Parts: sequence; C-alpha cells; structure tokens
Amino acid sequence: MQKKKLFCTLFILAGLVALSVFQISDSFAEPAGNVVSIEAEGGFGGIARLGAWSNVTVKVRSDKRDISGEIEIEVDIDQARRVIFSKPVELTAGVEQEVDFEIPVVTVKKDIEIRLVENKKKVAETSCKFKRLLQPDIMMIGVLSEDRDAFNWLNGNTVPAYASNDDLAHKLKLMIAAGQVSPQIAAVPDVGGNVQKYEAVVIPLDRNTFPDKKEIMDNFDIVLISRYDTSLLNETQVSVMEEWVESGGLLVLGTGISWQKVYHGLPESLKPFSITGTEDVQTADVIARFTGRDAEGINLKLARGELEYMPVINETGEDNQYLLYDNYIIAGDINNPVAIKYRKENGALVVLTFDPTVEPFISWNNRTSFMENIFRYTANVIKQRFYDNGNGYYAGYYMKNPGQSQDLQYVATDIPFDKVPPYRLMFIILAVYVIVVGPVLYIILKIKDKRDWAWGLIPVLSVFFLSSMYLFGFKTRYNTAIANIASLVEIQPGSDIARVSSAIGVFNNRRGTLTIEYDNSSGINIPFIDQNYYRYGGDGSVSTVVAKYTAGDRNKLEQYNISLWYPKLLYAAKTIPFDGGILNNITIKDGRIKGVIENDTPYDLLDTVLIIGNNIIRVGDIVAGDSLTLDIPFDSKDVYKEPGLYLDAVYGKTWYPTPKDYPENFLELNQRRKLFEQCIYNVFNSNRGKPVFTMLAMNEQEFDYGLTVNEKAPQKYSKNLFKLESPLKFEPGREVEIPAGIIIPSFYQEKDIAWYDYNNVLYIRDTGDLEFEFILPENIRTNEIKIYSKNYIPLAMKYGLDQDSPVRTEILHNKYKFYLYNVNTKAWDEIEPYTGDGNIFSITLTGDISRYVGSGNEMRMKISVIELGMNNFVKEYNVEYYEELMTVPEIYIKGVSE
Repeated sequence: MQKKKLFCTLFILAGLVALSVFQISDSFAEPAGNVVSIEAEGGFGGIARLGAWSNVTVKVRSDKRDISGEIEIEVDIDQARRVIFSKPVELTAGVEQEVDFEIPVVTVKKDIEIRLVENKKKVAETSCKFKRLLQPDIMMIGVLSEDRDAFNWLNGNTVPAYASNDDLAHKLKLMIAAGQVSPQIAAVPDVGGNVQKYEAVVIPLDRNTFPDKKEIMDNFDIVLISRYDTSLLNETQVSVMEEWVESGGLLVLGTGISWQKVYHGLPESLKPFSITGTEDVQTADVIARFTGRDAEGINLKLARGELEYMPVINETGEDNQYLLYDNYIIAGDINNPVAIKYRKENGALVVLTFDPTVEPFISWNNRTSFMENIFRYTANVIKQRFYDNGNGYYAGYYMKNPGQSQDLQYVATDIPFDKVPPYRLMFIILAVYVIVVGPVLYIILKIKDKRDWAWGLIPVLSVFFLSSMYLFGFKTRYNTAIANIASLVEIQPGSDIARVSSAIGVFNNRRGTLTIEYDNSSGINIPFIDQNYYRYGGDGSVSTVVAKYTAGDRNKLEQYNISLWYPKLLYAAKTIPFDGGILNNITIKDGRIKGVIENDTPYDLLDTVLIIGNNIIRVGDIVAGDSLTLDIPFDSKDVYKEPGLYLDAVYGKTWYPTPKDYPENFLELNQRRKLFEQCIYNVFNSNRGKPVFTMLAMNEQEFDYGLTVNEKAPQKYSKNLFKLESPLKFEPGREVEIPAGIIIPSFYQEKDIAWYDYNNVLYIRDTGDLEFEFILPENIRTNEIKIYSKNYIPLAMKYGLDQDSPVRTEILHNKYKFYLYNVNTKAWDEIEPYTGDGNIFSITLTGDISRYVGSGNEMRMKISVIELGMNNFVKEYNVEYYEELMTVPEIYIKGVSE
C-alpha cells in the first residue's frame, strides 16, 4: 500500500513538472535548444512620472537562431483601455539588440508587460517594474553635470511655487475638467496666493539618457546645466530642450568659470546673456541680502558680458509681481548680476553668472535657500498639468504648440460640409414613400380591384425606397475614408520659413478596424492623444486592448472596433518656406491704413484680415503671385471693433431664429468661421497694447502628411489659417500715427464707480471720478492727439434692436464732465467734448499739447460721473431700458519719430 502511495505521489509530481515544462515551452513557442532572453528597464533609473510619458529600453537576444518579429508592450491609456506599442526587430543569433520605446504612464500599476512575437506567436516575454512612480505634484529636476551628484542637495522640499487660493483652485479644476482652459493657464500664479514648497527629485542625466523626444522631456519641470560640455548632446536633444523651454520648462545655466563648456553646444536663443570673460567679485553682501542668510566668504567668480538695462528684484525680498513674466535680474545688480531671468515664450531661462558646482558655493550651508529664492522668482517653475479630484488625477498632454492644435481639433473632427447626408432629399424620399404606399397605392389597387396585391407591392416599394435613401444618403458620398486637415501656419516677421501645426481628423468609412499608415519622418506625433486629458488612477487591472501602434520607417496605427465615420484625431507639425516680409510696406497715415501687400508666396491668402490695436480690418482675397493696394480709413465699414461683429458680418451667425433665415451655404460658412473664431479672439485680446500688425488669412491648399487609410489614399480636405505678425515701424524723421488700442491707459477709482469687463467695457454703477493715465512714447514728437470713448452696445442687444418688436429699447444715458490734467497749473482743465456719432466723448488736441504731458510722458484724464441715467426716468409701457455702457478711453497719436 505504501509503495502504491509513493508511486502515485511520484506520478503526480512528474505530471506537474511535465505540465509546467509544457506551459513554459508553449509560452515561449520556441524549438528545443534555442534560448531567447529579454530584459527591460523603464524611466530614469526606474523612476517615472504619473501622467507623463516614459522611456522603456528593451534588450533582447536569441542564442541559436535568427528571428524576424516584433517587440510588443501593452500600456494602459486609462482605467478601461490598453494599447499595444510595437516595433519590428531583426535578431541575429548571438547578438543582443536594444529597442527604445516611449509609453504613457497613466495608472499606478508599476508592471509593464513586454513580449517578443514572431508570426503572431509569442516567443518570449518578461515584465518591467518601475522602482518609483512620482505623483504629479512632485517636481522632477534634470541635471547635466560632470559630477552626477552635484545637485543632489536639491532633493526634498526645495521648490517653492505660488499656490492659488482655494476658491480659484476649485474653479480652475472645474474649468480644466470641462476643457474650458488649458492646464498651462492654471499655472499662472495668483497674486493673492501663498508660496508653498513642493518635493523635488533630482535625476542625473548624460548624453545617453538626455531625452531626444519632447514627450519624454516633458517629465521635467526644471533642468540644471553646470560644468558640462553641451556640445556632447546631439542636434535633436538640443532642439528638444529648446522646444521644452518655450513650452513651459525652466532651464537654469550655471556659468562662471565653466561658461564656455555650458555655452558650447547651445543655440543662440538659449544664450541671451552674451559672456566675454570672468572676474572675481565681492558678492557676500548681495547674496546675504537676497537669501536672508549668512553668506560670509561667499565671494564668487562671475561671468561678464553685455547686459541691457533690466529691472531688479528689490533687496527687501518683496515680490514684484509685475516682473514675473519679463526679463529681470533676480540676484545682484546691473553692475554685478548674479542671477538673470529671461522669459522664453511660455517658459523661462535663468543664467547664474557663477558655477554652483565649485567652491565656495558648493560647500555653503545656505545654498538651498539661494536656489529656493531663484525658483520663487520664476513664475514658470511649476507646470500644473495635473490635479486630484479625490478619485484620481487628470493630466494634460502638451503639443509642440500648446493649445493651438487643440483649438483646430474642432475643425478637423467636423465632417466636411459636402459630406453631410442630404437630409432634405432623404426626407422628400420618405414623404413620397408614405404617399405612394398609402393613398396612391390604395386608390390604384381599389380601381383595379387588386387590393390583395398590397401584400407583395408594399414590401417591394419599401425595399426600393429604403435602397434609394441608403444610396443617396451614404453610398454616393461615403465610399472612401476622409482625412480632414486643419492647420495653423505661423510666420515670424523677416523669416523665410513658417511653422505648421495640424490637427488631422481621420474618418473611417466602415465599421471595425481603422488602419492608418504614415512615414516616421512625416511630423505626425505619437497617437492616443485624441482626448485632451487622461484620467488615471487605480491599478489598471480591468482593461481592453483598443489599438496597436507599430513604429518603424512607416508607422502603422490599428484602431479596433471603430464605428462608421468615427473621427480619429492625430496631431502633426512641419515647416514650409514662406516669405515673412509681405507686410513690410504697410503704414498708417492720415487716419488710414495704406500700402501694398505683395503675395509672392505659392499660397492663396483668402478672407485676409489685419488686426492692429482694437481694429479688425477686412482686406479680402490675395491669391498667390498677386498684390493688393490698401487705402482703408479706420472709420470705414470694413473696420470692426470686436471679433463677434466681424465674424457675423463675413460668415453669418452661428444660429438664426427661424429655419428660413439660414443661408443656403450655412454649413460651409460655419466651418470657415470655426477656423478663424478661436484665433481671432486670441489675437484681438493679445494685440491690445502692442504696436504690431497681425494678418490672418484662410487657405485650402493641401499640406500632405502622406497618410494612407485602410490601405488606400483617403479623400483629403484642408483648411489652413495663416498667421503673420509684423511690428509697426517708426523711422527717425518720418511722420507716424499710432491708432487707438495700442496705448492702453491705467485706470483708477476711489470706490466701485465702474466695473471693468474683459471686452474693454466699463459698467458705470455709481457717481464719482474715474481717472485714466496714458504713457506716451518717448521717441515721438506729438502734434495731434485724439482721446475718445464710444457708447458700447453688446451684440445680443444690437441684434435685438434690429428685430421688429412691439417692445421699444431705450438706453439710459448718464451725465458726465471731462477733464485733462494741466501739468503747468497743476489743476484739472474741464474740456467740452464732441458727443455725436455714438461717442460718449471725443477730444482732439493740436498745437501746444505739452501742457498736458508730464515729465514721465504721462497724460492724465478724468471722467466725473455726475448723474446716472437709471436714477431719473419714468418707465413707459412696452419700453425695455438698458444702462449705458462705455468703452475704456482710447488715444490716437500723430507726430514725428525722433
């Protein structure tokens, strides 16, 4: 009996061993004798950041035979969906091969599944586990230095940043979640907020680990370079670093005795402080005042160079909020700058004029306090891409041009107007069907006395009419996939190239798998960013594979279970040749915009519009190779004072009160409007206070990215928006004019007399004095000034006034007095203005204007609100009353440039 039990036990063990061997051999699917090894490491030394992209390096080796297959990595893109990232691999027996991946990290699951596949069979598999996943509020600091441990003292709570107050933070969370603002906007510090410290993790980098992909570079909030030869980086790495700074990163350069190394491989845009040499400087007192810490003996060797005048942070350490977004000296003074901050679009660059990796600074006990203050005075130091709503984090993905491609996604994912089903024709066919199978068929069969035929004729007629509806509604229009490309083309003045940012909506013309292929060099970004924000959290254990992305010389995206006409969104970027000087001949003279626009480019500029100050000037079409002469007065009907009026005039409204009011080409006009809409509002708001022209123009020529969809060339639609900014030129000795909207006044009031609205409008709420101060240009000898304010009527009210209505609209006018400050008498001179043509007031000054211009070129004006119109009126029947609104006073200047 014991022998039988022993025999059974041995038999069971043998069976288990055989079963495990069978499972292993089945998992590897390898012939006997061949050994395949596969290893992987993710992140930076095993550290990755939640909500960002991580690099994964896979090493694979086949000992006995060659293998032609793919390396696959399954990645969560949210709690319910997974994507396979794949790269082809050709293994030579006995030779190890290394394959690099970039993957999104969007769940707290640390394990990554990796496998080698040959002929759709799994050959080997392994898993890669991150050692640490950083929460989004932990700052990642990348370091390039010969001493990898040079900045390890920054690990810990060392990065101060401005924290918004709770109410604003809550509001921003809701707006971000709703997609109403970008997370980068949320990074703007709140003046009323507090400074709090964030934990920092320092990541040492070198030429092999420094990112060469923007997606990976976006892990870092700060990058420090000191005592490192940047020429060791390749061209792609330097370009990625430059792009990262412009999109919101903070780059800190330690120079001093190492300045030549640090500057060696950097582009000119990252070397704004031109260094000529070094000098020993007594800096102990300066650094002590800056940090509030003892700095005895901390005298540094500073880099010397050309430094234009810059504002300086005051020595008391108080915040000068208005400095946060400009160039300024953080520590030191104009003669001995120790730390200089430069703004770079959405990011910042800080030049330390000493080397922080050498003595005496490296041994100073208070070096952390010094660097904390550097970060504190850099508004861009933290990119708040994430927030926690209690259930998990939301994270934004940043494009090469943040916000711009996303604005175009609404155009790209909108079905082209000529592809919209012919609903009217389909309705007519349906109506005819109802009539035919109803009274017509009944009458005919009754006359023929064949009413029993209805059992056969009705199904036949039904099939006929339904087939007709299907044919006209789908088959005649939806017989191929569509690539709808919306692009923003940005041209810098004087440049000979333009940057193109595109959103591509690919519409599948069938149900099932959507396959998209394109060259790796096409400029199309990694897919799976069709949603602006990833939702992540949990362990990612329940998920479905929804797509496969195979990277190679020709990338291939397979999106599974796609419904008919589902738009898959891709983003892309490229550059094209373009003459950036086509606005060079535009001037302002005698209250008119004059000059010639010569379109020597191969691109048609359609629906061209110029924006200067608060003037939107309709220009028209300028086809390729043609020119257009301008002579448009600023009071012309072709000049609009707000974007909504311009868009409604050119493209019609977005809706109409009755169906008969809709124009026949409403869909086409509406899609053109969408192309302009977001950009024209952004430009109009940003141009106020800037002496620049901005040209916007539409174009429908194709920017080809070489897509094939479902193994065929798709039908392509293109809508492009060209944007060119050009500065106003003031040549010495020439007469110049500065139109309204360029010089913006400061606004003062002792109590809440008026509310200022975003559209440059004042809501008058009480009586009292409103003071405005204009700062006139120093280099213009002024001989004519016009100051005015208009009666503002909101668009909704304006359209209501145009409607035939039994209710009459009346605006309740206030009573005012107007004054200019006389610098000679030091008193307010009352002015009798012109009040016609929709003006609240209009004042023109000629001759001796100097009596109203102070020593700082300031010009002050006062509006006294004497009486509110709403206080003294008698309400009448069928009359709707509105309070008077006025635009903020605007100033027009004419003079001679000196």
